[in-house]
Amino acid sequence: MKLKFKTTIFFIMSLLIISGCAGNSGKIKKEISIEDVKRESLATVDETMQIAPVSGYNNNLNKPRREMESSNNLINKPDFNISISFKNTKLSEALTCPWKLGRTKLNS
Repeated sequence: MKLKFKTTIFFIMSLLIISGCAGNSGKIKKEISIEDVKRESLATVDETMQIAPVSGYNNNLNKPRREMESSNNLINKPDFNISISFKNTKLSEALTCPWKLGRTKLNS
């Protein structure tokens, strides 16, 4: 039983190897012309466009641009100077704190 199974598997594997090696040599038999491919592709696109339903959509309409509603809610800078005391803090923390609050760089 085991010998018959192993023989069958060996026979199938050898057929797969032989058929895989005897395949095409990898050379293209016919040269591909780019102009022919373009022509056939354009003909296919034209046929598809003729078959497709007409939606009546006009993309050439000049619509006025709409402003986003969130752009009117900008935060304005205060009209007065702000002073912050950084007693007993590290210099690196003191310099990064205003940046974290306002997301702006400090000019030195």
